[in-house]
Amino acid sequence: MARLERILYEYITQVWDNQNFDVIGDFIGQDLEATGLVPGETVAAEDVEDVVKMFNAIMTDRKTSIVKSVEEEDWLSAMVVTSGTSAYSQIDISVRFQLMARFKDDKIVEYYIHCDFMSFFEEMGLLPSGSMGFCLSGQRLQPPA
Repeated sequence: MARLERILYEYITQVWDNQNFDVIGDFIGQDLEATGLVPGETVAAEDVEDVVKMFNAIMTDRKTSIVKSVEEEDWLSAMVVTSGTSAYSQIDISVRFQLMARFKDDKIVEYYIHCDFMSFFEEMGLLPSGSMGFCLSGQRLQPPA
């Protein structure tokens, strides 16, 4: 495992999977600028714990793996899969996301994440199966009557 991939893996495992919030500062620079994790929002270093708690409230028993990664100087691009249990339906689920992170002094100071939230919420049972197809065809998702 390459150096930046190892740092990312340790960060995800310790902070996201194991909820060890005392080590956030070991992995995240104080000048963090993160976008994409919460759609439409920028996440700062002091927000990381709250965002992790929010995600862990809907997905328990998390285990994460880095499927592919590419390093270039102080940048890392990674395809990541997190598996766990839906807090809503108690079924096994997984979420895939791609991120690009910039490191400074071995800490993440900038990252961009794209997550397939639609498939994730379908797996959790919060959206009907096939929601993407409905939306692409111009149909609206209607709440149950």
